[in-house]
Amino acid sequence: MTRISKNPEERKEEILDAAMELFLTRGYEKTSVSDIVRRINVAQGLFYYYFKSKEEVFRAVMERLARQFSERIIAIIRDDSLTFRSRIEKVVDTMHHVLPVSESILMDEIHQEEFRAIHYRLAFQIAGEVIGPIAELLATLRERGLARVKDPKLTASFLVFGVFGLVHGEDDLVHDKKNLTTDTLLDMLSGLLGVSPEVLKNI
Repeated sequence: MTRISKNPEERKEEILDAAMELFLTRGYEKTSVSDIVRRINVAQGLFYYYFKSKEEVFRAVMERLARQFSERIIAIIRDDSLTFRSRIEKVVDTMHHVLPVSESILMDEIHQEEFRAIHYRLAFQIAGEVIGPIAELLATLRERGLARVKDPKLTASFLVFGVFGLVHGEDDLVHDKKNLTTDTLLDMLSGLLGVSPEVLKNI
């Protein structure tokens, strides 16, 4: 049976799709290159044409997941049809359910020592990408007289990296849903923005 020819980018995405599915269901350690190519019925040589190793395709998968996560957060922040509280609710829900990763074996593995560098690099990348949209939102609130913020970008950075510290602290507090709720985050934001929680809940 003749295999359908695909363009290089499409083929690479197909390999990434298969690798991501296997990493999420089996974890990194229990997934082999053979498993990945078998899933999409291609030769190992084709895999190595696009990726040097299992580690490289894993990094590509993690970068894809990070990009999808930041895009989702940014879309929520910029959705003017949502109230401020609704945006916070959706952001909190997204943080608790990090795409398909949250409930997978992979979540435990990416916190291990061997993956710490890429984990932190991608986390900083996400943080850097969402600061701008948050700063834009804070500037809009300031213009409407709803937030007392002197420097929206600095305030956004303080907020993002504060949450980053929670996520990546030794106790990993943010992954306990009792510790990061919409109301808790609104209380924190009210102090940071110089307005009462009730104001934030109603804009």
